[in-house]
Amino acid sequence: MLDSTEVVLALPVIDKDLGLSEAGLQWVQNAYLLMLAATVITCGRLGDILGRRRVFIGGVVVFAIGAVVAALSTGEGMLIGARLIQGLGGSAMFALSLAIASNAFPPERQATAVGIWAAISSIGLGIGPLLGGVLVDSIGWQWIFWTYLPFCAAAIVIIRLFAA
Repeated sequence: MLDSTEVVLALPVIDKDLGLSEAGLQWVQNAYLLMLAATVITCGRLGDILGRRRVFIGGVVVFAIGAVVAALSTGEGMLIGARLIQGLGGSAMFALSLAIASNAFPPERQATAVGIWAAISSIGLGIGPLLGGVLVDSIGWQWIFWTYLPFCAAAIVIIRLFAA
């Protein structure tokens, strides 16, 4: 959720730094959302077939690779490609996070799990613009993407420790 709102504030600075075309600027945001929307159902089904934990962790790794490529981007095509990679990884995380959270709780507490999932998702949507603005203004647009790496590492550790 954080990624879908954080990057949009950085677009003017990214444009200034990389000299993107108008269409390229729009694709930096839309490539992520399009890939996420196009693959979320497939990733959910892959989680059912191959294991939710395995596909979720794979999604986190793919998202992290996309973040590194985005942070290192030197041009429009590279950044748009990185956003496509992030969207693919994000779709696995989005599709499977609720199922994993629900399964981590006994049936009588699954409503609590859904509430926690929704609250965390909402917080990500809410702090995205704030965090993105602070990072862009203080240390540069690339740091939006670098900051995803600790979250990705933490997600992998938490899933490996606590998810069945």
